[in-house]
Amino acid sequence: MSQENVEIVRRAFAAVNRGDRETAIGLLHPEVVIDATRRVFNPTTYVGMRGIRQWMADTDETWEQFGFEASEVIDVGDKVVVIGRLFGKGKASGVRVGQPMAGIWTVRDGRIVRGEIGYTDRRVVLKAVGLSEQDAHPDS
Repeated sequence: MSQENVEIVRRAFAAVNRGDRETAIGLLHPEVVIDATRRVFNPTTYVGMRGIRQWMADTDETWEQFGFEASEVIDVGDKVVVIGRLFGKGKASGVRVGQPMAGIWTVRDGRIVRGEIGYTDRRVVLKAVGLSEQDAHPDS
């Protein structure tokens, strides 16, 4: 089942990166929780489909382009750790930015039920799922 979870998370990221939000939303559980409290700006938690729509509106308000390049996808049973680089282009400024970013995605019954985003340190995100640097084996 965990390899299926990895594929679900990969499909969600791919959909978001190509701007296909409806496909991404279809991979989420109706009661999904996105914990974005680790973010420096606007730390918050988004709950359910209404929360997801708000997360998208918040993103659209700030970014003309926004996406994520995964460099590692790590299978941790019902959790999938994704480590990579967040990139975007500011809506008002036109400035392109990028930074290391990681998240933990929990999958149940074929849908993403929780996302913990905003990690910036690989060791910290691995520790959060009970892995050490030596234990982490990327699926990608």
